[in-house]
Amino acid sequence: MSAPNTPPVLSSSVLDTLLENFETYFEGLKTVRKTVFVFSGHGTEWIGMGRVLLEQEPVFRQSIEACAAAHEASFPAGVPVWNILKELQKPDAESRMGESLVAHPCLVALEIGLVDLLRSRGIRPDAVVGHSVGEVAAAYCAGYLDIPGAFKAVHYQTEVMDLVRGKGRMLFVAKPVGELEALLYRFAGKLSIAAVNSHGGAVISGTEAVLQGILKEYEEANVFARMLKMDIPFHSHTMMEYIDRAPSGHAQIAVLPGALPFYSTVTGEKALPGDFDGTYWAKHISEPVLFAQAIDLLVEDGHNAFIEIGPHAAHGKDLADAMELHKVAEYIITGTLRRGSDDELELAAALAFAHTRGFPLETAGWPERARSVFEQILHEFTERISADQAAGHRDPASWKGMDEATRREAVLELIQTLVQKVAKVPAEKLADQDAGFMSLGINSIMSIQLKELLAKELDLSLPNTLIFDYPSQTRLADFLSAQLGGLLSDGPIFANRAWKEIDDFVESLEGLSEEDALKMLEDEVERIGVAEGLSNNKKLLYLLRQEKIRREPIAIVGMACRMPGGANDVDGYWRLLAEGRDGTGEIPTDRWNNADFFERDKTVPGKSYVQRGGFLRNFDPYEFDPFFFKISPKEALGLDPQQRL
Repeated sequence: MSAPNTPPVLSSSVLDTLLENFETYFEGLKTVRKTVFVFSGHGTEWIGMGRVLLEQEPVFRQSIEACAAAHEASFPAGVPVWNILKELQKPDAESRMGESLVAHPCLVALEIGLVDLLRSRGIRPDAVVGHSVGEVAAAYCAGYLDIPGAFKAVHYQTEVMDLVRGKGRMLFVAKPVGELEALLYRFAGKLSIAAVNSHGGAVISGTEAVLQGILKEYEEANVFARMLKMDIPFHSHTMMEYIDRAPSGHAQIAVLPGALPFYSTVTGEKALPGDFDGTYWAKHISEPVLFAQAIDLLVEDGHNAFIEIGPHAAHGKDLADAMELHKVAEYIITGTLRRGSDDELELAAALAFAHTRGFPLETAGWPERARSVFEQILHEFTERISADQAAGHRDPASWKGMDEATRREAVLELIQTLVQKVAKVPAEKLADQDAGFMSLGINSIMSIQLKELLAKELDLSLPNTLIFDYPSQTRLADFLSAQLGGLLSDGPIFANRAWKEIDDFVESLEGLSEEDALKMLEDEVERIGVAEGLSNNKKLLYLLRQEKIRREPIAIVGMACRMPGGANDVDGYWRLLAEGRDGTGEIPTDRWNNADFFERDKTVPGKSYVQRGGFLRNFDPYEFDPFFFKISPKEALGLDPQQRL
């Protein structure tokens, strides 16, 4: 890049490389209702992040310098200190960014620097949310922490992290958290749900041996799973064992009043005044990240513009999944920086991308250099969008006119073309058609881009999990070719958007007889004109089957209970009833010392004449579901067992 304050002229090759990263087909917004800053967590850091901004953006540099000073001041006397600014500027060969204890404070500093830089451009959110360590910078952005307070929290956390290094790792699995719960029982005491990123993906923490075994099982079952590059089991029972052992104790933080809504991924709810003290930041690294729950709440509260603040956008797919789940048609999701890219150009491109989709920006007060870079990129974006709209795409009907082999070959060629476009993968790397997309460098943002491009080219309604569900060229080509040929899939994904329209129509048939529903559905299919040529009306029969399922009487498929008298399951309860046993017993000593309260005289205030009662027995606080009740196992120990149940 050129010298500070000198507006550069961007070459066509630079613009080509830059804009290809953003070529998706998200629909533009008509109205930006509310904007959210989403702060990235661990795993997004990279060597060299922030270097260009440090050179070109004085506001960013001043913010990093303030963070570096606060970080050094957080170290107790006699403990060796290191400087965040110097670490960010180190040559690649000398960088320690691969060490979690270094990456943690650097990530917070970079995100705080981005917040200050965006503020100087007049860009502010309506609410914030953070994933894992991203919550520290989010609390700064929302006005609950100042920079010294943020780095007191960071120092406490790194002390705990230092105690648990090497005691476990983390594994991402592309499966709903409910399907992972069986693992908790199978590996009791060795595994924890660390983060629920979306309704289709979660992170688990545990010992390396256990996680490697689980990884192998999922790979053999063709389920996407990936070991995270860190040797610390964040958000786990292991962390919980050490949160009170930090040499400096819990962070002593002055919590500020706050200025913005903060959607906590510790509780899954909006934060309350007075949160964010030392206790909060202890829970923050030891309890699960309820990211999906917080995002659901943000969407329910009307937010539809999401800007991910961090060195690399990691949650585009998670956010898009939430939009799909809540049927939000108009939204924008973008990042700020990208791994390995020029920080200044990438930030300008992210903002230009958002602006072309309807995000309001006023650049009159921007520095000349920043405005020039932004306007060049925005102009190129606008030109390409117009050209794309004018060019058009293959007629969707042409896919159906091909024989099966020809269609599959054409779909495979399209997949390879788009993968090269999205991920800049050399053609020779695509020779192995069974290689996973992730091994080709496709990340979560790229997976959404690839899905959107395929959906537009093929005129298909496709899920955001497409690249995870069909993780190789071979499997994706087979699936898409079958969809284009009108064959049924295992789930409600339709070979033409018209079939999605019919499925929506089915929902209006509630309350009609099966005969009337069938007649109305047949008429609707004929009206849309998609039934012709479908062998045996397979899709029509499929939709009717779905409608019958909706009409099916409720069936009890499971029971569970925990009763006094040691009846901790259904069988135990029936035995208690069948044998006519008394379920009451003496008051347990772990509830209260009855000798201190017992008094036969009922009129004595503050005493009790009761000596027996119905109490739950043998309760393990780690057995219950913390995600549902929003209470950690450690907190459960202090609750009345009736409340635990």
